[in-house]
Amino acid sequence: MLSIKNPKIDYDSTYDVLYVRLNDSTNVYGDEEPDNLVFFRDRDTDEFVGITIMDYLHMLKTGDSRLSSVPANIDLSAINKSLNLRA
Repeated sequence: MLSIKNPKIDYDSTYDVLYVRLNDSTNVYGDEEPDNLVFFRDRDTDEFVGITIMDYLHMLKTGDSRLSSVPANIDLSAINKSLNLRA
């Protein structure tokens, strides 16, 4: 399993998009499944390396079940707290 020391987290409030990168891999591909969640994986190892969530705050406020697809090693509660986002 990927060791996460300093994930890169960015939230674009203009477009309501959350970006989380677990490492600096440049050799990645993304799959959008379910809608609004793009999961990034390393091309060589197929290891999960990040996620982009479109309409994030809207999904959070409406209790959207798609957020349950986010891997457990991404702590959305901690991210919300660090970015001062509230549902």
